[in-house]
Amino acid sequence: IKVAMLDSGIDPDHPYIKKMWTQERDGGSYRDFVGVDPTPCDRDGHGTHCAGIILQHAPEVSLYIGRVVDTQKSCLKDRSLHHKAKALEWALQEVKADIVSMSFGLPWEAPGISNLILKNLVSTTFVAAAANSGSSEPVAFPASESTVLCMHACGGNGKPSLFTPPVQSYNNNFMVLGERVPSCWP
Repeated sequence: IKVAMLDSGIDPDHPYIKKMWTQERDGGSYRDFVGVDPTPCDRDGHGTHCAGIILQHAPEVSLYIGRVVDTQKSCLKDRSLHHKAKALEWALQEVKADIVSMSFGLPWEAPGISNLILKNLVSTTFVAAAANSGSSEPVAFPASESTVLCMHACGGNGKPSLFTPPVQSYNNNFMVLGERVPSCWP
């Protein structure tokens, strides 16, 4: 199974990541679409954290990392869709991912990204973060698309996290533990 994770990158020097993920094993499994650093890195930590969770629960998966944001702060300020769309094209056309995880969220719909998702629904499952900016905002794009599994966060008691937006009735909503989850951090 090929999983493409579009996030803040990965720290290849973290001991667990070093043990479980290598570019050689997964064959060109890292691409920087931000244009800052062609070697694997993660200045934010979120990508490494998510990669650790994926590798912990699915150690046999081939994990491909598309770095689409530098930091969470830059993600909230970035209005450019070009590198996110290019990363999704890479995940679908080069990697031929079975699953694409999109940790970014945008306050508006991007038709180019929507079209890529629609064209690949038969062969690929799409998962996206419900939001990046807190519960006062609606579900972010692409998680707002009915064709994408929208991932909300909850605490250990099963109640929605304060930073997750309200569920939208027309979405494929899922709630997973999103607080105090043990994993890797750069």
